[in-house]
Amino acid sequence: MNRSRIFALALVFAPLVLWTTQAEDPPPDEPKKPPAELRPLDQAWEWQMKVICDWPELPAFDAGGAKAPAKGKPAAVVVLAAGKDPADALRHAAGIARRHDGFAAHWAAPDADTAKLAADAKVEGVTGGVAPDIDRFVPVPLRPALLLVGADGHVRFAHFPGAHWDPELWAVEARELVRETKTDPPPPDVPAATTKYQGALACAACHRDHFKDWLMTPHSTALHELRIISRDEDPKCIGCHVAGWEKGGFSDRATHRHLADVQCEACHVPEKTHSATAPMGSKDYPVQCAGCHKAGFSFFQDFNSAMGYIAHAQAKGAGIIPFSARQSYIDKIKREMYLETCASSEYVGTDSCTTCHEKPHAQWATTRHAKAFETLVKAGKEAEPKCQKCHTTGPGLKGGFESAAKTPDRRDVGCESCHGPGGRHVAAKTPEEYRTSIFRFDENCPTCVVQRICRSCHDADNDPDFDLFPALQRVRHRDK
Repeated sequence: MNRSRIFALALVFAPLVLWTTQAEDPPPDEPKKPPAELRPLDQAWEWQMKVICDWPELPAFDAGGAKAPAKGKPAAVVVLAAGKDPADALRHAAGIARRHDGFAAHWAAPDADTAKLAADAKVEGVTGGVAPDIDRFVPVPLRPALLLVGADGHVRFAHFPGAHWDPELWAVEARELVRETKTDPPPPDVPAATTKYQGALACAACHRDHFKDWLMTPHSTALHELRIISRDEDPKCIGCHVAGWEKGGFSDRATHRHLADVQCEACHVPEKTHSATAPMGSKDYPVQCAGCHKAGFSFFQDFNSAMGYIAHAQAKGAGIIPFSARQSYIDKIKREMYLETCASSEYVGTDSCTTCHEKPHAQWATTRHAKAFETLVKAGKEAEPKCQKCHTTGPGLKGGFESAAKTPDRRDVGCESCHGPGGRHVAAKTPEEYRTSIFRFDENCPTCVVQRICRSCHDADNDPDFDLFPALQRVRHRDK
């Protein structure tokens, strides 16, 4: 199944799910998990993504006797923090209105005392008032917030101090919002090529659909996946999970949260992007991919196939997808990529593993994986393909499960459900072939790979409360 079909199916079936991480004390021999609550910078980043995806309508409020924001005119709106000096944020909003013809500037206060502080600041060119509805619009920890609102009254961009608080970016976004109001809009201003890493939010100002398309891929959660295994500060791992590591880009979360994850500039080299003399060419992208997608760190290394998932062919379709459906899209892509990789070999069945791996097989037999097909039988769903995909081994693939009668050692979640099809492994002639013919979880980047495999079934649709660390402890082979 290609990614276009994933988008089409997910539009119909994807539930509105929240991206959450649950906290639970890990076993002593597992790395500690991070706290469940989002760090402030992560919360700001997530809110910015949600705004760009969903374009929420801003609740109207009274600003100096007039309704704000007024339809037909873009606006910069500052949602103030209770009791804090608002002067700096107000000056920013007023500055945007002064520099961009047709822009308005307003402030919205959570209470009368904060409204008085805003009025006493006497910043020219910005009006506002107490706004109970808008007060509930922006989470308290993220205030003051600077919102850029389109002429239709919908918030297009959101910014927070300390989280890529960049007037240059606001200028690009404001120009785009003004341009939209023109009957015969001029071409967008194309930024000059630069060696500076600016982050995906800068790209989203002009390329919203491409930004949303990227959000629906595993690239957009790359650093988060390190974080949940407590490796997000490991220099051996970070470089392949951020943009511009040791190249003037991401250095740490506090400084460069806006460059976390495998963002646009991880593929589109900054100095080549928008370059009139040396733009990115088709030969440049495989080089960018190969640095991270190599044996030992990634089980998906087929460049041509991978491009079908991340080359923005679905950008136009991404425009209507709500942020709440994001994790469902990511999970579906992970499963499709995993199955595509598995199709490169042939399933041989759990019995073929027992000869060389007797102790791991005995341990597996005590787990719920070994009884997965039995749960289908009890539910009367053993013949349903959509259920078999996560309760049997390799259904629909070469050598995989056909039926309990024809392929009894492919029923249940067997060895090859996690380690991949064993055809090339059992036929290996050299130690190198033996090591590289299945997925191994004890070298280099083990948890990254096993996490991708586990979540191909334990996804947001089928197992929203899945917690990786306790689950691994229950199924891992303790005696190899």
